[in-house]
Amino acid sequence: MEIQQCLSYENSTRARTRARIIGLLQQRLIKLAVMEAKNHERRAKEEDPEAYFKSLNERYSVKFACNVSLREIELPEVDVYTLRSKTGMTQAHFASYYGFTAGAVRDWEQGKRQPSRTAKLLLRVIEKMPYAVDKALEERVL
Repeated sequence: MEIQQCLSYENSTRARTRARIIGLLQQRLIKLAVMEAKNHERRAKEEDPEAYFKSLNERYSVKFACNVSLREIELPEVDVYTLRSKTGMTQAHFASYYGFTAGAVRDWEQGKRQPSRTAKLLLRVIEKMPYAVDKALEERVL
């Protein structure tokens, strides 16, 4: 009985630690993606400032209220099945690697649920900049 309690405690501790590490890695990934986007925008701004500002106006809907500008970003739908297929991973491996649950990935692929906004952001980064994800996860310790 005591051995089972110890094993149960050890497994739950590992699960919490793993979840915490995955959460921290997701935060780091988002920071890297933001840094990459800022660098890209800086380079575009330096190369052709006029085209850069024109593209900003086309990309973002900017509202002015009380002298504060707000940027609305619409996230397009991500086809999780196609994205996962491109990686060559199983649902379980894809979910484990990127910090999702296998059930969530299955439900997204079957259309039973839609990813949250945060999950959509991460899926979009995985789709557009997989190298950034790999870079963020290469120092992963589990």
